Amino acid sequence: MSRGKALCDHTAVAQFSAETISLTSAASTYEDDMSDTQISLVKVDAIDIGDFKKELQDAFSIAVKEEFDNLPDGPIPSDDDLDHSINAKGAVALRIMCDGRKVGGAVVSINEQTHRNTLDLFFLKVGEEGRGLGHKAWLALEHQSENSGVADSHSIFREKKHPLLR
Repeated sequence: MSRGKALCDHTAVAQFSAETISLTSAASTYEDDMSDTQISLVKVDAIDIGDFKKELQDAFSIAVKEEFDNLPDGPIPSDDDLDHSINAKGAVALRIMCDGRKVGGAVVSINEQTHRNTLDLFFLKVGEEGRGLGHKAWLALEHQSENSGVADSHSIFREKKHPLLR
């Protein structure tokens, strides 16, 4: 099984639960053994949601331009699609923080009944890629609550062109 590949053709697996994500008001923190970099996952608050959406759209736009050479009219994903994902039943929008800085985000959906959860959206802010932060953020999501559920992640992009988790 390939670990930590968010933008690829196959399913990747992460582990987390509704209890640790939705009931924890403090940030969940993960420190990589290989460096002093500290990654935290913090629920996105109403004040930050506009910036969160804009940063996600900026990051996705670059990937779409690289893959398809141009952008359709409007942001990718659309504001309506983002609002639908963020406000869906069981969805939790998380801010990825690195040493106190906002470096990306994720939207996870928690299914309390089946424990089959999904990583719906995952991104690093433009300019934050290429330093291993995506991989560390993925590990932080796994570390959030080990063995509490399985998360599927799917993408239309190919890993060779979009190694988001470098």
